[in-house]
Amino acid sequence: MNAAFIILLVLAFSISLEPRKIYLLWAAVLIIYAAWPVGVYGGDERLAFNLPFEYVPLLGVFGSGALSGLMRNGPLYRRFPKWLCLSAGGIILYGLASALWVTDYTSWFQYLGMWITYIALLFLVIHSLSKETPPGLFWFLDRLLFLLGGFLVIVILRNLVVPAARYSGIEEFGLWDFSPMIRYRISQIITVLPFVPVAAMLYFACHKIRYLLFVGAAAIAIFASFSRDGIIGLIFSLLLCAILGARGSGKRLVIRPRRVVAILLVLLLGVTFAFSLGGANFIGRVFSVISIADIWGGTLNPGEPLWGRMVILQRAVEVFFQRPLLGTGMGNYLEFLGPVAEDLAMSPHNLYVTYLSEFGILGFIPLMAFLVGVTHFLWKKSRETVDPRLRAILQGFFITQLTFFVMFFATDFLVTPYVWFFWGIALTFGLATRSEKRAGGPHARQVAIMSAPSAIPSGNH
Repeated sequence: MNAAFIILLVLAFSISLEPRKIYLLWAAVLIIYAAWPVGVYGGDERLAFNLPFEYVPLLGVFGSGALSGLMRNGPLYRRFPKWLCLSAGGIILYGLASALWVTDYTSWFQYLGMWITYIALLFLVIHSLSKETPPGLFWFLDRLLFLLGGFLVIVILRNLVVPAARYSGIEEFGLWDFSPMIRYRISQIITVLPFVPVAAMLYFACHKIRYLLFVGAAAIAIFASFSRDGIIGLIFSLLLCAILGARGSGKRLVIRPRRVVAILLVLLLGVTFAFSLGGANFIGRVFSVISIADIWGGTLNPGEPLWGRMVILQRAVEVFFQRPLLGTGMGNYLEFLGPVAEDLAMSPHNLYVTYLSEFGILGFIPLMAFLVGVTHFLWKKSRETVDPRLRAILQGFFITQLTFFVMFFATDFLVTPYVWFFWGIALTFGLATRSEKRAGGPHARQVAIMSAPSAIPSGNH
């Protein structure tokens, strides 16, 4: 009955709404999550194929938008970048081939299904939005940021007004969570962090306060979560925004005080808010980032905060050297960690080590080709476009990708739908530069942009 209801709901949305409006329901789902009562069917509840209940509404939005795109745009968009097809195909091919050497076929089947689902939905999201023009995508992004901002406001108000709503379980720090429906702290961060550089770069380009307000709300929520990975990602991404936003017409940097002050105020707001909640505990949490270096050095002692991560990381490195070429097979690396993983119940918290041990060199190559390909594609497209707003958005997506590479040293979030939704939107904006090229040559496009009433002002600010 529940499955039939979900299928009917997906069909109803697909028939009645265009894809870009359906994808706005992504943020609407997060708003519902932020208001979700504690103890009522949490996100960790498991359904068929070990699927977390948290993912069902999100995958429903994914599927509805994809189906709507297929009904409106016809067969799959054939001009996907070659690097995307090859890297995605390489990941799936490795997953299929790893059936020859895995030991836990149940876990292999679940993870293979997950990878195929995410990759297929990535292509379908791009296809469903392939006929959108840049103005249509701008409309979508503005409303998505507005709804995500509403999600952040509810998160902040809930934790302030109802302290008992902090459901972290780590009471010594008084940590709060974004929602009881979003199981992992890093998943909570990834709901909004990827869009922070985009909003920051839009603020630099458009000088509209709503983008700065979004960055400020995200900074408050991320700092107050006390997530070390989230804080590192936020600071690093805003630093890159300041550097990229300071580039002049050539290679020289032009200091723009207004932008520097805006970023400093946002960071100060987040730190002040988090300190008012946690006091010395927040400071201790931040400075514990230094202990990440001790993980690699293996100098932590039992009982120290990050000791478990160190043990798991060391064991994962050993597993990689035991099977460097093929790895353990998709979804099977925990099987090779032995009783250590069962006792500590955690992953290595390092994407590179995790997937080197699981995929081996053979599977790690297409995975990195995908991640590097997305980064290069976004940077290349940001340099090709002449539309200042589209350029700012693509630069923001590019900064997010660089931030991911840094965060991957201390975490891993490839198995959540949030990051795949981001990649679908980011690559869609990158492909939107093709509609610019079809509209005419560079001179024609520049004339059209500069003569438009809504053209974004340029100059040093």
